[in-house]
Amino acid sequence: MLRRPERHLDRLTIEFRWEATRRHPVYLQLWEIQQSAQAMSPPATWHEVRQIEDVINACNAIRVVSEPVDPALSFEELSALEPSELFHCNALQPVTVKMMLGVIGKHLSSDSLRRVAETFKSIADGKDGALDTNEALVAFAEIINSVEPEMEAVVPGPFYVVSPVAPREQWQEDMARCQNYWREQLNLQPSRDRPRDYPNYLRAWDLSEGFSEGRYHRDRATSFVDVGRELRKDESTIRRWYHRAFFLITGHEFSNENWHSVMGFQQLSGFMGLTISPVSRERLRRTNLQQRDVDFSTVQQDESFLDTAAAPSSVADLREICTRVCQLIKDGLSDTGIIDRIEIEFGTQQDINDAEIRDAINYLRSRDDVRSHYLGDR
Repeated sequence: MLRRPERHLDRLTIEFRWEATRRHPVYLQLWEIQQSAQAMSPPATWHEVRQIEDVINACNAIRVVSEPVDPALSFEELSALEPSELFHCNALQPVTVKMMLGVIGKHLSSDSLRRVAETFKSIADGKDGALDTNEALVAFAEIINSVEPEMEAVVPGPFYVVSPVAPREQWQEDMARCQNYWREQLNLQPSRDRPRDYPNYLRAWDLSEGFSEGRYHRDRATSFVDVGRELRKDESTIRRWYHRAFFLITGHEFSNENWHSVMGFQQLSGFMGLTISPVSRERLRRTNLQQRDVDFSTVQQDESFLDTAAAPSSVADLREICTRVCQLIKDGLSDTGIIDRIEIEFGTQQDINDAEIRDAINYLRSRDDVRSHYLGDR
């Protein structure tokens, strides 16, 4: 199970939280089971109970917390529902008691925790009638004051007391300042995606995977070339849009392994006699190709590695990719142009991460001697 990162949906508007989630196979499973469960009360067998529990746990893993809504509905069609209630996260979230206790447990020393715990016990005894509650609360205040400066330490995270009577303009100004501060502190990089491009990403995904009417149709899975013809875009653009859609839906960068974890059962299972489309069979073949446990950025560390690394004949040779990158640099292509060509020429054989190949391009651009080595002074 490929879990969505905890804060992935925070980066998206409510509209695209829904559009990404209704395409997730786990959500589709929850919807199907919820529809089936309505016809059986209580569930007929222990197996059915466990199945429901498993899917609910899986939905928690993709940050969905409410009863499912029909995935065939677009965002515009959810007029009767508050879509934000579907998800674990929003830009602003209330702080729960459990969260506060977690912060206390994490940031106080063991001695301070023991003293606070003893005082909590006194307060509990007071509420039970064994002790005077007011006296216990006074004792608690004394404990808090006695463990300074720990109690005055600022929690390393965006925890603030917000005044509801402050003017709205002041709220907006302070929130913007806090957001900028914590983005810098947590080294959060701005997304390379542009929200206005999200519909294009999802359109490429829908056509490639055969998604429509709230479900995946195996017989409608389409190759990137054919999707490009329909959308009047080149194959590399469709591939890039598809990869970005995968990230929107799952919170993870696209790879053959990640695709198989998310979409394998949906598109590749022969369960109950379901057929597998030729397009999905090709994806399965690529997933099963033997791959080396070496990432592309290794070329930055020592170019001699490429002279000794052994690669199976079924996988694109890393040295061959580097030679091709050097030739494209010589031909004057931009970084984006080089990445597009490498994905077209080698992407079906070896999963190549854009960030890693961009680092490798920068390295090769800066080293005339290394480029000469790969090109043989051509």
